[in-house]
Amino acid sequence: MGDNQQLLNLLSLPNVLLDPSKQQQAVTQLCQLMNTDSDEPRIVQPSIKLLSSHQPLTRIVVMTLVQRHVGRNPDIMPQATNALLKCAVDPNPAVRRAAVSTLARMPDSGDITQPVIAAALRDPHPSVQRAAAVACRVFPRTTQNCHIDHIDELYRLIRSDDALLVHACLTTLDVILAAEGGVVINRAMVRHLSSRSRSLPDAVLVDVLRLLCRYQPASDEERLAVMNRLDWVLASPRPHLIEAALELFFHLCSGDLSHLRADAVSRAAGALCSPGNSPREWRWAVLQLVRSLGTEHHAAFAPHYRYFIPRPSDGETLSVQMIQFLWRLTVPSTASATTAAAAASASTASPVSRASPVSSAAAPAATVAPAVVRELTTCLTSPPLRESAAQSLLRVAAHRPELAAAVVEPLCRLVKDDGGGNIGGNTGRNGIGGGNAVGNGLGNNIGYGNGNSDGFRDGFRSGVGDGASDLPSSAQSGAAVVAGALNHSDLAPLSSAARRRLLSTLLSSDLESLPAHALCRLLEALGRWGGALPTVAARLRRLAHSGESGEVRRMSDNHGALGCVVDDVGSISPPSCITKNCTALRAPSVRLALLETVARLFIYRPAELQITLGVLMERAISEGGEVAATAARLYAALQVTEGRELMDGEREEDEREEGGERTPSVSVTPT
Repeated sequence: MGDNQQLLNLLSLPNVLLDPSKQQQAVTQLCQLMNTDSDEPRIVQPSIKLLSSHQPLTRIVVMTLVQRHVGRNPDIMPQATNALLKCAVDPNPAVRRAAVSTLARMPDSGDITQPVIAAALRDPHPSVQRAAAVACRVFPRTTQNCHIDHIDELYRLIRSDDALLVHACLTTLDVILAAEGGVVINRAMVRHLSSRSRSLPDAVLVDVLRLLCRYQPASDEERLAVMNRLDWVLASPRPHLIEAALELFFHLCSGDLSHLRADAVSRAAGALCSPGNSPREWRWAVLQLVRSLGTEHHAAFAPHYRYFIPRPSDGETLSVQMIQFLWRLTVPSTASATTAAAAASASTASPVSRASPVSSAAAPAATVAPAVVRELTTCLTSPPLRESAAQSLLRVAAHRPELAAAVVEPLCRLVKDDGGGNIGGNTGRNGIGGGNAVGNGLGNNIGYGNGNSDGFRDGFRSGVGDGASDLPSSAQSGAAVVAGALNHSDLAPLSSAARRRLLSTLLSSDLESLPAHALCRLLEALGRWGGALPTVAARLRRLAHSGESGEVRRMSDNHGALGCVVDDVGSISPPSCITKNCTALRAPSVRLALLETVARLFIYRPAELQITLGVLMERAISEGGEVAATAARLYAALQVTEGRELMDGEREEDEREEGGERTPSVSVTPT
């Protein structure tokens, strides 16, 4: 408040316009007030007289203040209008520019402002013309009168040599002609803008390229001419430019020129994925652009797969995104054969096509697939990337059967080592790299862990410090990682041999020591794919009876005859054989998952799982709640539909490979 009063006293001086030092002091205080957003409307009225000053900076500052307050304080408009009209014809172009911008924002000043804007559009200085073009964009919002002369003049100024003026005119025309579909792009305008595209700044060029998408060329020759003039943009390493250029090229490449879309993407891929230490934000933009192109164009980036390998500077979020995309580079595009045929039969080829000829996407995809598998296998040693890497590896195996063995073995080692105790290190707190030596990241001090969970945790602490903050408990188990990766529905093409190998390894692990989250994942994977496994029934029986000792004793009392049928039908092991409790079974989610998994697999192995399912249902009904409701639903499905609604269509392949038919289901009646 004291500063405002001091400024008011300064502005009230009769000789403030004649004293340059007083003017400078007043301008300084005005700027300070505006920068701190503490200026008050009562400051505006006495400041208007400074518009008559001979100092250009003084008038520009006051006009900026008037723009901020003219909407909230319309009383200042009559006093300011006359001074602004004089500033609009000032010899200084900066003063004229500020006057035009201020007048355009004055409410109910149409009759006064229209001639000023018209004169400013013909001003010899481009900055004043830019202000007038922007004023035309603001001005129609305050009045319904917009002379046709403004539109004609704006179209004329598009041919100006000033790139910023061209951009202002295009943007203004697109706004004031929105009711008619926006700015009209004709052939002459396309030729002019595309010819001078190299001189336009990036921000201007992006808008220009998107506006050119509205133009529909009359012939293929005209399409090729436009693409040839803009071909240099595809070689630019700037993602925002390439994105706008590809949008335009996809618009132009229609009919007989549709094969040139693949040419444009191939040319852009080389520029986008050029080697170098590009910043993280840049790499994120490239990844989002490549994803938006669609799967039919992903194979064009296969030769540049190294660009999508995570780097220490990427951070965890971007690294996971890269890992989740990397596997797509190993899948050949289904449109490659069609594209190659179209390119061969095309009668006219553009320089784009000659610079980047179309090649079959299958060849580069097959070439880089082994290298991608090696890179993804290395990422299994990094806890933040482990699950994404496992999912990507399985997707590679699903689309590349010849690499299934190379994919399955490291995943099996991950399960056996309980999350990586025996896998070489090279991990750190950044989630990508940073271990001091092979094995020192996840192993113990001398090289490798002992393979169990304790060895893994101890090795991690000794290699990179305290693992508690870097390694969540749900990520410590390799079984949880592999089981979670197997639960994705897009793994139907994965061979039955690969699935059986992974599931057999999971079954041989110490299921009773897994946490609840990991065990739920594993049971879900078994329910989806485990119908053909010969050992699944026995393993589930053992797991079902590894709960709390009280539950085991109660079940054994109700089923005293179990011991005589174990060897005959492979039923549940007697309580005397139970040596380890599964604490995870105390969680309702695990009990639900176990019940649903046994019910699903009962369809395939009823003789082996009949008693197990009955015991689990009896336990669920006696427990009540959600578990009992699930047991009732499963019981109804098994009785009414013989379990067909519990089956997954993917299991038919497993049944055919085993050469047998599904055994008819046996009724399950809880005791």
